[in-house]
Amino acid sequence: MPVVVTADFPNVNSDLYVKTHTGVMSAGRPYGMIAHCCQEKGGGISVIDIWESKEAFDAFVEEKVVPTLQELGIEGG
Repeated sequence: MPVVVTADFPNVNSDLYVKTHTGVMSAGRPYGMIAHCCQEKGGGISVIDIWESKEAFDAFVEEKVVPTLQELGIEGG
């Protein structure tokens, strides 16, 4: 069942978002991602994703997001 994932990153500026996005999307659109949108919001970034399943999203976070954050030295990665 598709899921909508929303996240606000109040301390992430557009430059940092672009670096992160470039890293996590380096292999192209990840399996299970239906849509990805972001916007600047109050000095940070707001993200809305639609995924085919929670499992697909969780795998993407584990396999791409966390390693990319760690490579960039971003806390939480």
